[in-house]
Amino acid sequence: MSSYQVIYKSVRHAYARVNTEGQLVLTIPKRLRGDQKFLEQLLSKGESLLARHAKRNQVTSFNEQGIQLFGEWIEWSEFSSDGKPLSQSSLDKKLKEILYEYAKEWLDIFSQQLGVPYRSLQIRKMKSRRGSCSSDQKIVLNLSLIYLSRECIQYVIAHEAAHLVEKNHAPAFWNVVGKLFPQYKKVRKELKNLLLFC
Repeated sequence: MSSYQVIYKSVRHAYARVNTEGQLVLTIPKRLRGDQKFLEQLLSKGESLLARHAKRNQVTSFNEQGIQLFGEWIEWSEFSSDGKPLSQSSLDKKLKEILYEYAKEWLDIFSQQLGVPYRSLQIRKMKSRRGSCSSDQKIVLNLSLIYLSRECIQYVIAHEAAHLVEKNHAPAFWNVVGKLFPQYKKVRKELKNLLLFC
């Protein structure tokens, strides 16, 4: 077992998770501090969790040959004027424009279906979240979405649009998502196996 972190807290049940750095974190009730057998059992479960995490498909964004847009590889010759990879800042700017244009079209559609306007749409780099909808109806989408399939992006947009009317993830929220994007369960399952990064 590689390095792991143990946290003792005032909780009823122990649990294991993998943090954003890929490290296993074990949270254990304070009452079980010093119980080596319990720690070993939780570590065993943590190992299988790490194995599943390692198998998750990491979205490769670009390489020397090309870039992935909407889930498909495109050669640089089709993407940049000189056929060469762009600098990171130029690439980010262009990708933001492409995703914004695509997302706005769908967000407008979903917003009209709901009969609720949104205040603004922003595209920016986010460490772990795919998107967000603030209490004042501002929607932000993760730039990394540009690498995913159109279906996955549409789901995330529908998810955030649903927050225009339902601010939490109660059953009513999922009903709204289902009306906007009927196949959301299938796509949501697919997204769970993807690690986003910019």
